[in-house]
Amino acid sequence: MCVTCMMLWKAIFLTTFFKESFSIVTMTSQEFQFLQEHKMNVREHLSNNDLNTIVYEEWYRLHSYCPSISDDPSIQIYFDGSLTGGTVLAWASQTLILDEDLLWKTSLIKPYYSGYDITIGVNPDIPNGWHSSLSCDDIGYRYDLRTVLRHELVHGMSMASSLYHDGTSWSLGHVTSGICYPRFYDTKITDSTGQPIVQGCALNSDVLGADLYLGGVKLYNPNIFQAGSSISHHNYPGHLMYKSLSSRTCIDLGDYEMQMLGALEIPCNSTIDSSGTYAVRCEVFSFLPSLALALLLVFLS
Repeated sequence: MCVTCMMLWKAIFLTTFFKESFSIVTMTSQEFQFLQEHKMNVREHLSNNDLNTIVYEEWYRLHSYCPSISDDPSIQIYFDGSLTGGTVLAWASQTLILDEDLLWKTSLIKPYYSGYDITIGVNPDIPNGWHSSLSCDDIGYRYDLRTVLRHELVHGMSMASSLYHDGTSWSLGHVTSGICYPRFYDTKITDSTGQPIVQGCALNSDVLGADLYLGGVKLYNPNIFQAGSSISHHNYPGHLMYKSLSSRTCIDLGDYEMQMLGALEIPCNSTIDSSGTYAVRCEVFSFLPSLALALLLVFLS
């Protein structure tokens, strides 16, 4: 193929974008009830400007561990009033680009893209409001906003699957100009023998409930598919990218997340404790023995 034709061919594909559907973060009904039963007298009052400041602080914190990610992302974030009164804590979407290798990847890798790379909507009114300070010492009976945003930003860095099971069959990848192309993340998933599970936009076998891995880290993949949760998270409760997170704790990027990001060609270095937490869990956990390990999705459920 001539050089000019190759450049034109690449230009066509490199201008193809796709806005990923929402991934949501919810709280369990038990968690919601517990927080309602443990009212706090003081609530933080945060604005959309505050959200914007905090999300960029958290992005640059992630960048300090993973310096290959963009240092100039475009992130849209706001309080979404439609979430008021519900159990959804936040949602996020990412923009994907069909790269020259014919894989859908985050638009963060292409500086010429001028739109939003990641969009996040946040619940403006959860029980006891949000905890947003850098220290976790005063979290009390609240959710840590920075932990939830950190979880969503890691999804925005590429950690999200397109695999979907409708109860009968699987689908994956995204179509443009009548042709399906796989998502980069999905091409890195392996089975228990170390073999890739996808070839193009097809699965090599039925993987429902199977042991799946990304960078050697086991993925959450129950026998019943959970949209927005299955395969897009690891299977280790208490760590940042488990499918559900607890209130009353602050969690940072840990070893599991860094192994997964490494498999996605995002190398990270850390001095973080291997537990993945950057602040001790507050004493209030003693009031909730079994729920202390309780659950985030990008479904907190």
